[in-house]
Amino acid sequence: MRYEGYGDPRAVMVFDSVSAAIRHTMLDTPEQRVAPGGRRAHLYERVLQGRGNLMLATRYDTVSGRLTALWSKEPTFGFGWIPARGTASAYEQAICAWWNSTPGRLLLLNRRAKKLTYPKWSVAHLTSLPVPRPASKGCAELTGAWNRYRHEPMLPLRNAENCIARQAIDEAAAFALGLDSGVVADWRRRLAAEPTITNARAHEERRDI
Repeated sequence: MRYEGYGDPRAVMVFDSVSAAIRHTMLDTPEQRVAPGGRRAHLYERVLQGRGNLMLATRYDTVSGRLTALWSKEPTFGFGWIPARGTASAYEQAICAWWNSTPGRLLLLNRRAKKLTYPKWSVAHLTSLPVPRPASKGCAELTGAWNRYRHEPMLPLRNAENCIARQAIDEAAAFALGLDSGVVADWRRRLAAEPTITNARAHEERRDI
């Protein structure tokens, strides 16, 4: 693929980054135009067939990152994202909320690679994690939370107690798990205080130098 491709009828819009500087909300729009070219031009049709509305992050900055999933009205793909498909749009939106909830983040962060503040996940790992069942009441709660807060900026985990979107999807996630919302709220507060989330240890080391 090559960037831009203006005037090329084969060009598609894709998500170019997982950066917290530009990825703020669970509903988002791809911003980069790409067109087939170079040695990978023959993969174009395969790429188009793999497009999806639900995007799962394959890497995440635990200190500044905001989102580990998003949903797009336009089927696409991305750099640092993999498309996933559900049984319906409402189910994909529920999974988007689940992936960004505290239980979803805990499942993701449970299997971090060498750098704890910048985990990367394989497709096999992402597809192995449990998610709510389609058509379940918990799934409906998550879809409702996604719809209400899809335009609300998600804050980094260290600011979780000030993030109304995260608190709302956590309540829906608690319902899906059959837990009191206070239990998941306690998980959220504990996760927000974790050193690889707050980056406190790195700041302390700089002050000692």
